[in-house]
Amino acid sequence: MNANIFRGILLLAAVLFLLLFLLAGENINFWDFLAINNVILCSLVFCFDKEYLPSIKEDISANIIQKILLGIGSAAVLYVVFYIGNIIAPMIIPGAGENILSIYDFKSDQSFIKIALLVIFISGPGEEIFWRGFVQRHLQKKGLILGFVLATVIYSAVHISSFNIMLILAALVCGGFWGLLYLWKRSIVINMISHAVWVLAAFIFFPFR
Repeated sequence: MNANIFRGILLLAAVLFLLLFLLAGENINFWDFLAINNVILCSLVFCFDKEYLPSIKEDISANIIQKILLGIGSAAVLYVVFYIGNIIAPMIIPGAGENILSIYDFKSDQSFIKIALLVIFISGPGEEIFWRGFVQRHLQKKGLILGFVLATVIYSAVHISSFNIMLILAALVCGGFWGLLYLWKRSIVINMISHAVWVLAAFIFFPFR
């Protein structure tokens, strides 16, 4: 892929996600905007990176049961990390408890079924397709570790407009975890499942509040 196209799509992603967290809760619906962001970005990725979609289809066709189990298992590990962090953070970070509670304002007055459907079919898979399978994969051409670090930092940075230190740190932890998972298994399908299952657990079924 042309480097300028890659930079252009990444810049658009930064703008869309910064606006998402800046405006969420005021004039826009967070989950709708997040889904729209992912549809736009993944459409551009598949349009300009012609080899990507066939590689995902190939990924799905190989050892899918094992990948489902790994996706669910990794989500469970990440949930435990956040469960422990939810206990420790308020002890060492001023205002952490309030920041954590405010994150759940994103789902206020929203149907759990609607959120779950968006997470399972659009947002969960879409974020991994874009941030790990597209951004990290291309940045890793500069070096595996450097690409992983850059992708993780950028993923966390686009959450800055939320002005919520716990959300930014959560994005850094999640980005690092899913980045390492992708670096290890090189399967975007595992990442997609892990992301969706973790969000469902943390936001709907077993929230940290």
